[in-house]
Amino acid sequence: MLCTIIENDDISDRSLGKNDESPSKKELNLSTKMKKIELSKAPSKRQVIGIKDTSFSGTKDTSSLDKKETSYLEEKERSSEGKKETSYLEEKETSSEEKKETSPLEKKEVSSLGIKSTSSFDRQEKKLGLVKELAEHTISSQTHFSKQLTKTTGLISSKSDQNITHIESLQQGLVKGSVEHSFSLNKENPKQSTKTIGVIKRKPNRRSSSKPNSLTPSNKFERRKSTSTKYDSSLGDEDLHSKDIFLAQKDFTMKKQTNFFDPNASIFFMIGSQRSGSNWLRTMLDSREDVAGPHPPKIMNSYMPILGKFGDLSEEDNLEILVDHVCTFVERNTVPWNDKHGNKLAFDRESISDSVSTTCDILRLHRFKTKKIENAYYLLGIFDELYNIYALENDKRTWVCKAMDMSKYHDLLINFYHTDRLRYIYLVRDPRDVALSFMKTPEGDCHYYTIANKWVTLQNYALKILSENEDLVHQVRYEALLQNKEITVEGLNEFIGQQKFGKVMRRGSIQVIKRVSGIISGAKSGEEAKKAAVLSYKFKNLTRGKSFAKTQFQKWLTGPEPISQEDLLCLESILFETMSRLGYKPHIVVDPSKKLVFDPMQVLEFKSLNKIGVENMMEKLRKDDPDDFYSRKYQADVLDFPPELIKREDEADEEENTEEEIDYTKTEEQRKYPYNWPTSARKYGYLTSAEIDSRMETVETQEFELSGGYKLKVAALCQRGYYPTEKNKANQDSILLKKGTGKNQNNYMFAVFDGHGPCGDKVSQYAKNELFQKVENKHLNSPEKVKKALVDAHIEINNNLSRHKFIDDKLSGTTACSLYIRGRSCYISNVGDSQCILGSLQPSKTSLQARVLTNDHSPSRKDECDRIIACGGKVCTLAQLQEDDEYDEVSSEMPRVWSKDGPFPGTAFTRSIGDSIAESLGVYAKPELEHHEICSSDEIIVLCSDGVTEFMSERLIVSIASMYEDPLESCKALVGESYRRWMIKEERTDDISIILGFIEKPKETGKRIAVP
Repeated sequence: MLCTIIENDDISDRSLGKNDESPSKKELNLSTKMKKIELSKAPSKRQVIGIKDTSFSGTKDTSSLDKKETSYLEEKERSSEGKKETSYLEEKETSSEEKKETSPLEKKEVSSLGIKSTSSFDRQEKKLGLVKELAEHTISSQTHFSKQLTKTTGLISSKSDQNITHIESLQQGLVKGSVEHSFSLNKENPKQSTKTIGVIKRKPNRRSSSKPNSLTPSNKFERRKSTSTKYDSSLGDEDLHSKDIFLAQKDFTMKKQTNFFDPNASIFFMIGSQRSGSNWLRTMLDSREDVAGPHPPKIMNSYMPILGKFGDLSEEDNLEILVDHVCTFVERNTVPWNDKHGNKLAFDRESISDSVSTTCDILRLHRFKTKKIENAYYLLGIFDELYNIYALENDKRTWVCKAMDMSKYHDLLINFYHTDRLRYIYLVRDPRDVALSFMKTPEGDCHYYTIANKWVTLQNYALKILSENEDLVHQVRYEALLQNKEITVEGLNEFIGQQKFGKVMRRGSIQVIKRVSGIISGAKSGEEAKKAAVLSYKFKNLTRGKSFAKTQFQKWLTGPEPISQEDLLCLESILFETMSRLGYKPHIVVDPSKKLVFDPMQVLEFKSLNKIGVENMMEKLRKDDPDDFYSRKYQADVLDFPPELIKREDEADEEENTEEEIDYTKTEEQRKYPYNWPTSARKYGYLTSAEIDSRMETVETQEFELSGGYKLKVAALCQRGYYPTEKNKANQDSILLKKGTGKNQNNYMFAVFDGHGPCGDKVSQYAKNELFQKVENKHLNSPEKVKKALVDAHIEINNNLSRHKFIDDKLSGTTACSLYIRGRSCYISNVGDSQCILGSLQPSKTSLQARVLTNDHSPSRKDECDRIIACGGKVCTLAQLQEDDEYDEVSSEMPRVWSKDGPFPGTAFTRSIGDSIAESLGVYAKPELEHHEICSSDEIIVLCSDGVTEFMSERLIVSIASMYEDPLESCKALVGESYRRWMIKEERTDDISIILGFIEKPKETGKRIAVP
């Protein structure tokens, strides 16, 4: 079974060593002797060998697999011919059901975690009872199958309002691990907490004598992720300081706020043949904001031939064993399935089993209205659940499967997904180029006869789907991709549907939907492409450029090593009808009379040569790339495991000692928040302390002399954000601390700039470098002139940016929040949503009050919104713009500025420096100004980006700041707390910047007053 899981979908072939062609393959085909048979002697109906996927047979006998792989079709035929064979089972099940009906409904215990019972039989009984009630209700309320239920695992699609209550019950009580997730927390023993997301945590199986392998995180943060509970929305700012609350709420909150997967969205299967650019297309689609394209482990094709060994999958024990095997198979995939953070996925077997069981119960009772369904539907249910989890964990709306042979299972797919959701992308390539690519790649079959027959078989499956369900299929020709990628990809994008942002991305300052060119470049620069190319040299083509792609057209004829005339005659004899039907003109076999017909002895010889070629190919792979070889073997070994729960090495139950040594130099209040940041960063998020430290720009505490004996002790900290899908994204925040010279040596400017857009980092740096000097160059002998200088400086910088040679500000810009101090006079200017906050003593002088000295500029402000509309702009949410009912009820969706001519620029602000496209819609750079005279009651002044204020109020910011004597310590605590809250809410962080000053009065004594 070694080769069963090998993928062979590169955009083109790969060379082995110095030669482009495997010696073993070449010799085998050159040694093949053809026998031309006269047309008059040929049979009236030429027998076409139906080729199943035997290219993955490794060193084993392919004949056995040929028989096994027809099992599904044979089983289907037998079931349609008669149902007498199942009469005994039906009778037995009916009698058992009659007994079950005597149990009163009141005894069914249903919780948010599913169905509780003292035994698996009782649990199954109660679950089926609820499913029956659900199915009976929906059958009576609607007649059309596709509009009955909203199934969280993607079985049925509907928007029927009358079923919402029942579906919510199904999601919360029965279907665990799909879209809505329930969580439990055993207060007496937290280690027994169960997370039912279907991923991340493995729970020991109830019937396993040996404990299945559970996730063993390498760090405290990941270990704590396994324990989750419901998020208490009643908690206020000050209540969210406890790390225990963070650890308990993290997973639930993340799923609640960033779950973008849509169980009703269309899902996509690539069909056709391997070696037709499917890997290129997969990685390209994965670079879209809303489509997940994992490397396919070929679940269906690998397990359908051996499905019988798992027994009747309606039996819970058997289903759990199959789930365990398939999950292990996927976890061992040669190209790992990772979440958006780059962590390898580990699946929760129990929740997946429950979800698949419920899916098939609904399918059985509602779609087929029978007592049993084929085992294949249970396998497809597992397949669907794992792909859903992958999309969910990568914040994608839907997914695409690249296993090209899924066309064989169209009948299963159409019943499971229905026409509402099922879609196909049919890849077509000249079969002679396909054959040559196979022959030069350490992948698949090694004889032209086998390759050609398999290609014909897969095309026939695909063409049948196209003829019966044309609306479900979009055809993509490989040659068109090479000649004009933009047009081809535009058509594919239109077929897939409108691009949509994930819930995290929807919160960005500016919405820029990736253009076709960006999606195309993602095929070789995206995470999936890079990951695959590093792990196996068969995927190196993914990162190659345009010059390489140009060489992939008609290689069979004009390439450096074209197909020989003898082999071409063999190929075209088999391919003639199908390739002609697809529009490819034969080169040698110009009419049917030229075709070869092969006798049984020749066919046996070809199969034998193919088997030898596969063995030689795998041996060469073992020598050339042992890591690739053994990773494939490690995965393929799972297929040979006996049908029982997979035994794994026992892992220690005891958690590492996570108690930290208490720092008694800190007060109890200080210990509530991260201090000495980034110490212990790993327990708050995905980055280590060293990784956080490398992202930080620190300005040590400095002292500035003000008039009247006042002093300002200032420190600053700027931390680059963490974006799971853009791990190397530049820090777009900039901070400025500047002191005047000469006559102006007692003038100071402190400013925070928060950039956005593709060139946001460059824009914020440009504004930082220009602002202070442009203000200082003016004659500032009165408050009015200072204010005018600040306004003029912002506008001038904005105008200069639009003419800058090296900075494109069409969709990029920055906020600017600055504090300009002369004596004790503070001039605060603001553009955007960064803030200046003042902490002052209350009249009682026993506590501080916080006051924001700036106003955010957003379309939510009526005056700002009116200006935008007057300038010809449009103000609405992204959901309203796209007429997306899915987000109509999302109260957090922010209004944005759009052009009436298209879905751009989508700014969440109404003033900024830069953003020249938005400027034509009324988004301008004129700042709002405030003036404040520092007085004896003032204690703290803060400038910060929305990386700080997004999840913290001004009162909490001042409260944390007041706990320390050194402003740098306050900065660290605030940045650490901001980071922690971002990870709670969104599992990513914005850039976080803060400038913080303590105001020292003349002859000031005693400690700073803290907010109680």
